Amino acid sequence: MPSKPTVFVLVFSFLIGIALSIGTWNMNFWPSDERSYYYDAAIQVPHLKHISEIHKSLDTDRVKWLHGKEMFILSCSIMQGLMNDYDSLRPLTLVCVISICLSAMLLFFIARFYWGPTVALACYVIFVTSFWPYSYILFVKHQPLGLFYFLFSLFLMQSVLTTRLRKILYLFSGFFLCSAIHASTVATLYLPFYLAAFLYQQKLNHEKEKNIFRTLKDFILAGLLIMAGFGGSFIYFNYPDVLYNITSYLRYVEISGSFNHFYYNQPVLQQWFDVAKINRAGWIWVIKYFLIIMPVLFPFYGLSLFYLLVCPQVRSPGSKRKIGWYYLSIFGLIFLSATPVLLAEIKKVAQYGANYFPAMLGILLLVGYALFMLFNSQWFFRLKTGAKRSVVALLCLILFGHTIWNGYIFLTDIYPCRLVTTFLSQELKKLGINHVYTYHYHPQRANVVDNLDPQLLKDKLQLVFVDNIYQVPEGYIIVPPMTGNSIYIGATSKYNDYYSDIYFNELMRKGIVSKYAVASYQTLASSRIWPHEEEILSYRYLILNQFPQDDIQQGKDRVWVLAAQKLLQDIKSNMPPEEYVNAVLKGLRMIGRKDTLYAYEGDSHSLDRPMILQRFPTRVFKVGEPTDGLRLYLYKVDEAQPMWVPYGPDFVSEVVPASKIPRDESGKDANGKNVSFGFGKDLLLVPGPYLFVIYRTGPHDDQNFYKIYMENPDQLERDINKTATPFIKKTL
Repeated sequence: MPSKPTVFVLVFSFLIGIALSIGTWNMNFWPSDERSYYYDAAIQVPHLKHISEIHKSLDTDRVKWLHGKEMFILSCSIMQGLMNDYDSLRPLTLVCVISICLSAMLLFFIARFYWGPTVALACYVIFVTSFWPYSYILFVKHQPLGLFYFLFSLFLMQSVLTTRLRKILYLFSGFFLCSAIHASTVATLYLPFYLAAFLYQQKLNHEKEKNIFRTLKDFILAGLLIMAGFGGSFIYFNYPDVLYNITSYLRYVEISGSFNHFYYNQPVLQQWFDVAKINRAGWIWVIKYFLIIMPVLFPFYGLSLFYLLVCPQVRSPGSKRKIGWYYLSIFGLIFLSATPVLLAEIKKVAQYGANYFPAMLGILLLVGYALFMLFNSQWFFRLKTGAKRSVVALLCLILFGHTIWNGYIFLTDIYPCRLVTTFLSQELKKLGINHVYTYHYHPQRANVVDNLDPQLLKDKLQLVFVDNIYQVPEGYIIVPPMTGNSIYIGATSKYNDYYSDIYFNELMRKGIVSKYAVASYQTLASSRIWPHEEEILSYRYLILNQFPQDDIQQGKDRVWVLAAQKLLQDIKSNMPPEEYVNAVLKGLRMIGRKDTLYAYEGDSHSLDRPMILQRFPTRVFKVGEPTDGLRLYLYKVDEAQPMWVPYGPDFVSEVVPASKIPRDESGKDANGKNVSFGFGKDLLLVPGPYLFVIYRTGPHDDQNFYKIYMENPDQLERDINKTATPFIKKTL
């Protein structure tokens, strides 16, 4: 008969699974990795002779996304077949839901083996009431499946001591350990935990056998069986090109640290810091991120660590271990709990949340051990009943605070921000319309509008594309998030506002968008949690303190459904000011303002013949009294990927001080000449595309900044055309 804690864990896990399945049933693609890679790869699996063949259609020199995720792809493919669903996100989401629920149960059983049911139940409750695991269900990432297979391999190893199957379970334990590594790339960070558990189990076996030779024999046999199981799984996932797949996997791991978003976003990031010297924040980021993602658990981890260090007398009654041995074991356990982060920092992986998810298991390890030592300590046993109850009540209060705070963040931030297209689809159904207007070239249209309920788009709703809100004759227009601070476009973002609709910008400037809205919803750009799944935004928010609070207050982060008739009624009173008009009609862009509207993103030029670049002239003038200067940066297209990278070691011009920059709006000095940016040496430019970007050398300032005229006539013409009225007339 199962114990009450066991029954509670099984029933509660089942209920969580049902709730998550219902809550994510109508969740749509972003699209993100799950759409771009996992979904298409899963559909291919039934047609492949070997699972490793999924790499052939997707691998390039620097894109090897599916290595270390083969089991995840296979599991998603099996779920697609079981559900007979090859169109929606549900099979992939369900794999993640089942993985988290089973992981929670396994965590309880494993912790019970080490510390008993009370501590095991505490660890279980901490896990299932933390929002971090559920974020990867909503993200549809491979981390949940990697965690499940690792915990399952650990559970099988423990079962050698508790079941009749005995040593054959080592074989299956090794198999599923390798499956974990092929389910999620971050699962390799669990390996120190597995090694420690294996050595501890052999210690228990020795204490039982009392025979050194039999212990050694069991140790060797167990190791061989684990390696055999591991090897069988490894061959299955990498056959027939084993060597190629190994090298590709190692190459993928290297890419994560070297060719990350810092590398590909260099032209944009240069305005905030020297990208050549900075591509991650190290331990400062880790600590700040953990305080956000584990707001109660991480401080409690620190408290547990402190407790174990300052209380050497906290040991089981009757134990005669010396203080030195106690501290040695405690330091070893602390080190073990931190190994996922230590290994991540040694390897210098890209710093975003998913890469650090294994750290949660290490934190639970130390917290569980600290609770075990507390409840079995001599001083705790000597406490009076009232004092014991006070200690337990304090721990329960902390757990309650953990639960409430995590639940609040999940229900008000993580869940609604991710389910925005579901909520938006439901609102459009309520409106009973058969068409809706939206921007044609908005960078976040694909994430918000194109990924509404696919059945709605297929059966009823027609999208009509416009360039500005006053091209809509009637009905409703969907306006995606205007801010560029969004993980929707993390790899390609300029981090500037969408400026093409001069008329909507005026509504935003006045703060009256809500007056014309029938609905609006939070998006991923609204969240304080989701941005940390993209390394640049996380770095900016945590290290540079650039969280866009003003954008959120103005509503630039939200998706809006606007009523065309209300907009048309006030069209005359909402015409934009001359500054905005000039920005569009004259091609003026801003350099060095905190407000990112109409920010200068650079000018691209394509050469059809070689040339020597000595100086780069352009029309630029200053506003207010800036005291710094301007510097030009030159970029070319990367040889391996279509991304802008520095031209070479001499890609930065000399500084042009503010004193030499004219105030005249013509952008020319007293002699009628443009401002000229010179380089330290002549640069040879071969035929091909180049990007010229100018940034100020000092801090951003909305009062003292610079304006520059775009040198791209095609872009200027497109911007002007997007302001065109009267209203569009289309056959619907």
